[in-house]
Amino acid sequence: MRLSRRGLDLIKSFEGLRLVAYLCPAKVPTIGYGTTAGVTLKDVLDKRAITEAEAEAMLVHSVEFFEACIRKNVTITLNQNQFDALVSLVYNIGCGNLKTSRALKLTNERHFWEAGDAILLWDKIRDSAGRLVSSAGLFRRRKAERALFLERPVAPPLAAA
Repeated sequence: MRLSRRGLDLIKSFEGLRLVAYLCPAKVPTIGYGTTAGVTLKDVLDKRAITEAEAEAMLVHSVEFFEACIRKNVTITLNQNQFDALVSLVYNIGCGNLKTSRALKLTNERHFWEAGDAILLWDKIRDSAGRLVSSAGLFRRRKAERALFLERPVAPPLAAA
């Protein structure tokens, strides 16, 4: 299974596009649509810039990695909405965090409603004192991911008789 256009648009809408390297709220060097792989503090200090086409290419490459993470760690068959929601989640929290998450455990147990609720738990960032605090932006993202995860897929139209 591959990420759908809807899933890709969800990621893009929450990540936003930034063509100059920056530190995200978690203080991780980032560029493009939230790409962190291969981005360094030097890139941020040097104000490394990329084109929109480069940002798209980085996004596609990152998505492929996170799709593989979902395929490797989810042991059941997902529908497209569930897959898209989990790829968006792992794009933001990382594969390592997914592996130990309650959302993954409950998904693999087919407890979908509870898994959707567990997605909501990933709304925290560290404040300047190092404490985990809720983030309004992450909570909005998690609500959108949960809604997509729980949304029943639309059945294809019946063929004409």
